[in-house]
Amino acid sequence: MILRKQYSLLIHSLILIVSACVIALIIASIPVNAQLYSNQQQIGTSPSTTIGEQTLIRMEPVKLDGRTLFMIAGMGSNDGKETASLDNRVDFIEDALYKFLKEDFNVESLRVEVHDKGDHTKIVASDNGNFKDVPLFILTPLDARVAGFTLAESSNYIATATEKALKKGWQERQTNYLEKQVKFSIILVLIGLFVSSIIWLWQHKIKQREAILREQKMECDRKITENTMSVEMDEDEEHSSGFCQKLATEQLHNRQMLDRKGLQRYLLQVTQGAIWIGIIAWILELFPYTRAWRGTVLQLPLLFGVLLLAIAAAKWSGILVDRTLEKWLRYRQNLSPEAIERWLLRANSFAPIIKSIMATLIIIIAVLFVLSQLGIPLTPILAGAGILSLAISLGSQRLIADLISGTLILIEDQYAIGDFVTLNDNSFGRVERLNLRSTALRNRQGNLITLSNSDIKQVNNLSKDWARSKLYIPVHFSANVDIAIKVLEQVIEDMKADDFWNSLIQEAEVRGVEDIDGYGFTVGVRFQTKPGIFRKVIREYRRRLKPAFDQANIRFAERPVYQSGQVNN
Repeated sequence: MILRKQYSLLIHSLILIVSACVIALIIASIPVNAQLYSNQQQIGTSPSTTIGEQTLIRMEPVKLDGRTLFMIAGMGSNDGKETASLDNRVDFIEDALYKFLKEDFNVESLRVEVHDKGDHTKIVASDNGNFKDVPLFILTPLDARVAGFTLAESSNYIATATEKALKKGWQERQTNYLEKQVKFSIILVLIGLFVSSIIWLWQHKIKQREAILREQKMECDRKITENTMSVEMDEDEEHSSGFCQKLATEQLHNRQMLDRKGLQRYLLQVTQGAIWIGIIAWILELFPYTRAWRGTVLQLPLLFGVLLLAIAAAKWSGILVDRTLEKWLRYRQNLSPEAIERWLLRANSFAPIIKSIMATLIIIIAVLFVLSQLGIPLTPILAGAGILSLAISLGSQRLIADLISGTLILIEDQYAIGDFVTLNDNSFGRVERLNLRSTALRNRQGNLITLSNSDIKQVNNLSKDWARSKLYIPVHFSANVDIAIKVLEQVIEDMKADDFWNSLIQEAEVRGVEDIDGYGFTVGVRFQTKPGIFRKVIREYRRRLKPAFDQANIRFAERPVYQSGQVNN
């Protein structure tokens, strides 16, 4: 067992370390703008600055091999003409840089210099070989003014950054560099396959555990169904109400364990997907020809990952609700065992509703966040959702009535999942599903009866608080009345002396002679028991009464005068 725990801890640690490394490398591989870009961003929170009502100053990045070198500025307007001009200027500069990279220049002697032209500066490239003052692009005073520099300062910085980028671009296009990156890519893929195989084995182990839990849950459901379908709820110990509550508790525990295992498997699947997306983005980052695609590969998966993490958070919130309820019950030492069992049944009823509400809120927040990141305005969506909600509320008054009735059923604890109830005097069964809209009962024939909560007008709960039954014993007229009553009382005392039956009986008394006729007289015996087990107590009392009457030579009347009845509360 210790070795198994150590092995599991080692595997968990390995996966967490690898996942953390991949995430850190993804974050580290996101393009970091040059210092000039940071200084340019200091003038405002947006890459566009308004001057007047119609004119804008826009900034766009110039990139080489997916890396931002510097920012250039241009005048924009609402008609978009100047914006297109700035985009064309960016494309022209990038094309000039890529075109120069294809030339056979001397990288050791490469120099990128600034030629001052008065109202602008020209950035040129030269080497000691075939190239001298090759024009690359032009910088304007607006480029420097927006960045907060003079034209000379901005030009010198951009020239230095361009020279470093051209040298690095040339080096990354050499055969030995590309071969090394290909080998490293293969290593990354092998590592990904190794980690994925470990995660797959881990998932397989969790699936096996889930299969066992499902079998246990199905067995528990089968026992509860058999208990519901029996003609007498308390035919034996397994069909008693207490045993049914224990089954409901076991069912709740199995469901919680299934939720936890499902969350673990889901997180492993998300981790596996994140690892491969990270590896693909890392490989794209290694090569200058594919580095520009890395942002496209990462953007949508990262936004989709927000939704996946929101789903995981929703699942985790459900587990948190179960744990909170369990801890609350565990520390309620002042509650009796019956009260704890009752709270477990209630928790099994309203916990799914709390989970669904929390999950819905989390998913909605995540969807709104993703939409905002995609540039979709949220105000019209929220306004439309409000109008739609109002329309639904006006057109679905029956649904609102169901929701209100379901809320009152839960708050007032009229019944809970696992209770045996009779609804509206004609629907009997065990409560199998309960939500704010409807209630589902499983009757003795195994049929599932579903009722809208607003249609439930009368509830007869056979599993709550206590039950009372009155038994009528027909005694032959030849028997002595006082002796017969003493024998009946002695049988009650014998049952109370038994610890098992004493725990089920709350009150028991012989009421006296209820009726008399030519066949004999009838003695009434009343029992008050725990809910749902009064028939079990009555059957045991009858079993003990027969030999007690035989020993006292007391005969039963030839036919009973009354049938046994019951009063429940």
